[in-house]
Amino acid sequence: MSELLNDTSFWVLIAFCCFVALVWKKASAALAKGLDGRIETVRRQLNEAQKLREEAQILFDQYESQRLDSDKTAKEIIENANALAKSIREQAHEEAARIAARHKAMVEMHIKQAEIQAIAEVRAEATEISMKMVRELIQQNLDDGVRQSLFQQSVDGLSKQVN
Repeated sequence: MSELLNDTSFWVLIAFCCFVALVWKKASAALAKGLDGRIETVRRQLNEAQKLREEAQILFDQYESQRLDSDKTAKEIIENANALAKSIREQAHEEAARIAARHKAMVEMHIKQAEIQAIAEVRAEATEISMKMVRELIQQNLDDGVRQSLFQQSVDGLSKQVN
């Protein structure tokens, strides 16, 4: 062992080990402190990320709820629009039927009026023709006295019929 104590390599080795031990002690404290700081930073970032994730989940749930509500509202709007369109269609059909019935009644009334007018015109024309024929027959076949009395009777009879 005395040889070992006299050997410079041995003392260099011992000095090196002491140096490494001292450096390790100082460096390990600094390294541990740096790692602890880094761990704390990572822990804070993880906590912040967790909070952000929770907030994002809350927002997602809110937006999903809003989307579902808007889908429901859109369906209701479509159903209401379809019901309104059906109602309008039915009203339009009813109104068209009423207009057609009214138009038909008006046409029938015009036809009836035209028939009445045509009958009146035919009667008037027939009366006029028969009056002309009667006048001609009377003028050709009767003397003036009889003619005058028949004419007066006809005029009186027509006046009574007209009034």
